[in-house]
Amino acid sequence: MPTPKIILYKHKKYSDNQHPIILQVIKNGKAIRKVIGKCSEKDWLTSKNRVSTRNIEAPRINNDIEVALRNYGLSKSFTLKSLFESQIENYKTRQQASRHDVNQTVLAQLLTFYPNVDFEDITERFIYKFAAYLSEDIGNNPNTIKEKMNVFGAIMRLAKKQKLIIDNPFEDLQFAKAKTVKSKLTTLEIKKLLDAKLTGKHEEARDIFMACIYLRGIRIGDLLHLKDSDIIDGRVHYKELKTGAQHNVGLSAELSEIFKRWSGKNKLGYIFSFLQVQNGNDKFLFKAGMRNAIAKLGGYIKQIAKSVDIQKNISPHTARHTFSKFANEVIKNTSITKDLIGHQSLAIHEGYISDISDDIVMDSYANQVIDKIININ
Repeated sequence: MPTPKIILYKHKKYSDNQHPIILQVIKNGKAIRKVIGKCSEKDWLTSKNRVSTRNIEAPRINNDIEVALRNYGLSKSFTLKSLFESQIENYKTRQQASRHDVNQTVLAQLLTFYPNVDFEDITERFIYKFAAYLSEDIGNNPNTIKEKMNVFGAIMRLAKKQKLIIDNPFEDLQFAKAKTVKSKLTTLEIKKLLDAKLTGKHEEARDIFMACIYLRGIRIGDLLHLKDSDIIDGRVHYKELKTGAQHNVGLSAELSEIFKRWSGKNKLGYIFSFLQVQNGNDKFLFKAGMRNAIAKLGGYIKQIAKSVDIQKNISPHTARHTFSKFANEVIKNTSITKDLIGHQSLAIHEGYISDISDDIVMDSYANQVIDKIININ
């Protein structure tokens, strides 16, 4: 095992004119450094590698030095990999499935790119090379790369906060977010879907796509999660999985026919068959099941689009984008369309709008939009 050294790192000076005291280890020809404390050059005893007693903080700092030397090699938080793993475990404990998964993915791809990576390897050049790897080898788009770099950068900020590193190369880096164009269907393309002669899973996938439109652009995960018990007195009651917002939407004749066609076939009680996991205490299992369901559904929808000559890269979420597009064209009142579509993050400047949300008035607005989408003159 390499022998650690305690040094006063004079290459860096804080705003109070003190230098960091670091524990340094040479590993594979590269210096690994961990900040322990700080002091001025005049208070540093080079012969002993300790702080002079004339510094009032000397007893505490020197004790921290002894503890760091004693614990060297025992702490797993000393490496980049183990710091990542500790954060992943924290997210799992807190049931933050999305953050858990993206951190796990970034770590796995980082280790594939550079198996023995550690803090001393992380430079601006390394980061840009990793970004190029994500683009060229993994096939990530700019926005996905930006998200992963945000995750990587957060780990490096944590490392600096815990004094595992002195400088964070991410502090001077920015990754641009590319403008995305969400696919939306035209009325003629919707007609192609409705006229397609489909059976089995393809028919169900088409019905799910249309049900998303009939339910005001409901998020696809919320739609797959619907059960027969959510339909009460001719209305669909559901709570968004993402935001917790409650919705109460009128059941149209078209939507009723779709529900009748597929309900009762899922052993877990969902109206549609794609979701095969119960929403219980294990959020990770449920999230994985939902991701799998949406992926399978997306595959069928792409096959349908190709079969009816729709020249767009559509997904299950395209139905929500399509409803949103037509809602803004038909209603021409953002105060209403914001609430109609359920964009919780957008401010509603008319106070009364929140009072009419999800009732018969909002149903009438939704019907205007749906008529525009499916009625071809």
